[in-house]
Amino acid sequence: MGSPSYATNFPGNVGIGTTNPQAKLHVQGIVKTQNPAFSCAKTNFDVAQNTKIVWNEVNVNIGNGYSSTTGIFKAPIEGAYFFSVFGMTSNTVGLINLIFVKNGDHTKIRLFASAGTADNYNHVSGSTVIYLQVNDEIFIYNSGSLFYGSDATSAHNQFCGYLIG
Repeated sequence: MGSPSYATNFPGNVGIGTTNPQAKLHVQGIVKTQNPAFSCAKTNFDVAQNTKIVWNEVNVNIGNGYSSTTGIFKAPIEGAYFFSVFGMTSNTVGLINLIFVKNGDHTKIRLFASAGTADNYNHVSGSTVIYLQVNDEIFIYNSGSLFYGSDATSAHNQFCGYLIG
């Protein structure tokens, strides 16, 4: 590896890996950060009505903000976070009602799906951006029915989040 190239010869622009920066910060190559990010899934049926969901299959946990023991994401860094959740249940189970909960407040963002018909499934998905202070907590609360379970290779229910700025 040679020495890294950078430039500051254009007024106000800084380049890394380029000698001709075209923006305030122009990076040529891959930028590696340690921004918090997690992705997890629920692969079993043990989510009772009116309870916090503990996602048992953790795929990514950069920054160790998500706890697979408690089901809570605790912000290690202040900033705006993007969160997304997907839930699925069989038509015999009924209503799905998932709630994004910030620091115990159940009133902000709710997702609903009603009972399905024969031979289909109910599903609900939603995304949001939430500003978090350090140690603020986010989890998904289930006030609807049980989830549709499966094995880890075909996880139907997922929750993820990451710092966006």
